[in-house]
This record gives sequence, structure tokens and C-alpha cells, in this order.
Amino acid sequence: NYSTYPNPVKFYETYIIDITSGEFLSIEDIFINGYEDLFYDYAKNYFFNNYGLNITKKSENYNYIKPNKEVYKKIFLKDENVEVFFYDYKKQEEIFIKIPFENVLPYIKKEYIEQTTTTTLASTTTTNKEITTQATTVNISENSTQTTVTKETTTEQITTEQTTTDKVTTEQIIKENNNRKRKIDKNKPMIALTFDDGPNGNTTNKILDVLEENNSVATFFLVSRRIEKDKETLKRMDMLGNQIGNHTANHKDLTKLSKDKIKTEVDIVNKALKNTIGKEATIVRVPYGAVNDTVKQTVEYPIIMWNIDTKDWKNKNANTIQKEVLGKVKDGDIVLMHDLYDSTAKACEVIIPKLVEQGYQLVTVEELFEYKGIEMKKGNKYSNANKK
Repeated sequence: NYSTYPNPVKFYETYIIDITSGEFLSIEDIFINGYEDLFYDYAKNYFFNNYGLNITKKSENYNYIKPNKEVYKKIFLKDENVEVFFYDYKKQEEIFIKIPFENVLPYIKKEYIEQTTTTTLASTTTTNKEITTQATTVNISENSTQTTVTKETTTEQITTEQTTTDKVTTEQIIKENNNRKRKIDKNKPMIALTFDDGPNGNTTNKILDVLEENNSVATFFLVSRRIEKDKETLKRMDMLGNQIGNHTANHKDLTKLSKDKIKTEVDIVNKALKNTIGKEATIVRVPYGAVNDTVKQTVEYPIIMWNIDTKDWKNKNANTIQKEVLGKVKDGDIVLMHDLYDSTAKACEVIIPKLVEQGYQLVTVEELFEYKGIEMKKGNKYSNANKK
């Protein structure tokens, strides 16, 4: 289609139809709940990596490629690619990028790609009154690591054979892909950024965005009441390769509690984590950094403290938070922040890329101690991984 006012502009209308029911599907219909946001972010990064444009959130053209459904709302599922349409501000028309289909399998709903029976998706695109329909049949058994493409006269089938004995979930695929992208060099400086009291929806996701954009990870110490409220953010946090820590259920001063109550505070969080992401935390950060002998004896995990405190909960000023980190951190440090505040998220948009630019590797607490050759023991406190 072409719009003739004020200038001729080429654009596409794209439709997705379930041919078994004859119903139109929205973009959200074909994605796992909440994963459409991951797909939009993936599409943006794919655009950056393949077209080499240096576009940041401060660029005047950022709105044309930022990761949201208003920009990436038109997709076309094909046998080998997912075609994503977006507006090219330079060409003044909509263009599309081709993302390999196998790269985005983890984002598609299970009823379409993770059944032992065949599921059919149909994608129909209309351009200048010409209608082309392609049916993609995805046949995946429970454990898949290998994909082959076979063609018939009327359909194109993607048949996935199982070659492993362990179940491969979409979450594992995403996490493994992200881990493969990160290469940690034990001879280069590394820092662990840590965030307490979350997850907190939009604010936490802003921090996750900038971490992902910079191929970095952090450690998030969570409280149970927020886990229940924001499970999707927790899942994304985990899938991107970040470490999940335990910050107790109700953020109470553990030094004032009995052993049974201390244990309960920790157990509640781990149970919530187990129910949401399938695993428990292996490290604990005690509220207020309050530790005594009873806490040490009762908490059956390494207790993670910090040696750089941004005091972001107090100042709530992005520039001040930046100054507490940049120029002060050194190899092996653990930085304390909170993913509750928009000021912290804004500060991270500067801190994270700047630290990467300075040569620091942003790693999880677990990675920090592992690569520094320090064994963490339950009940012991650790403020940094600096070897003196």
C-alpha cells in the first residue's frame, strides 16, 4: 500500500490466521505470556547487530526502533525466517528484517511448537491486493536440539528430532544462548552489581534492558511479596543469565528473630523461587546487613554483603548514584543498589555501559567468586572478592 500524502510512503499490512479455526491472531496470541516483550527487544538488537546503526535511547530516531509492540507489531512467520516489519526513518518507508526462525522458537507459545503432535500456523500477508499464504508445520517432541527442514508439495514442515534425554525448556534455551554470548576472562577486572528488594516491574525491566544491551548480568536479591506480584520479570531476569539471591520474605532484621523465624524467612523466598523458576537461591543477603552469631549459624547459605554502597534508597538521584560507582569501583568489588527506584534505573543506563567501556566485566556474585578462586561457605560473610 502507498500513502500519497504528504509524500508517497510504502507500508505493509500483515495478518496471521489460524487455518484450523479461521480466526485472526494478534501478535500476543502467538507468544508465551509476556515473551512478546523479549521478542521486541530481540528484534531491536537483531536490527542493531545486522545493520550496524548506532542508535541509543537519546537518539532522535530511537522511537522508530525501540522495543515495543507499536514498532514491531507486524511479523510474518515463514519456514526459515520470521520477517519483522518496521519503519525506516531514512528511507521513509517500512522495511523488514529477516530473523532466523530457530532463533526465536523459545518465544513462541508451547501449543504451537512444543507438542508431540503437529501444530499448524498460517501466516497471510496482503500487499497490493495479492494474497500469499504459507503454512508452517512445527513438529517438536519434548526434548529437541536439532532441527531439519523438509518440503512437500503443499506445505513446508519443520520437523524437530529429539537427540537428548533431558528436557530442554524454552527458558533453558534462552539462558544458554545468553550465556554463550558472554565470555568471562579471569585475567580481566570484574565487578558484581547487586540489586535488593525487587523485582519491581518497569524499573527492574529498565535495568534488565541495559544489562542485556551491554551483554552483562547482575545479581538480584528478592523478597517474597514482590516475587508473587511480578513473576514474569523474575522469569526474564533468570533467563537472561542473572543470578537470583534470597533477601528474606518480609525484610526483617534477622538479628532480632529466633532461629526458627530466621529459617522461615529464608525458606519462604526459596519456595516461591522454586515454584516460579524451578530452583532456589544459593546465596542470601540479610536485610540491613544485620548479622550476628545466631544468623550465621542459622542461614545455611553464604551471606553476601557489599563494599560499595550507592545509598540510592536515600539520595534517589541518578547523578549522585553514578558518582558513588564510577571512579570508585575496582576489580572484585560488590556494588549495592535497589531496583525499586527510577533514579537507580536511570543511573544504570550510564553506569553499566561506562563500566563496560572501561574494561570491567559485569558478572554475577557466583561468577565473581568462582573466577577469583574463592570458595564461599555457608554462614560466612562476603563483602567483595578482592585478594590482598
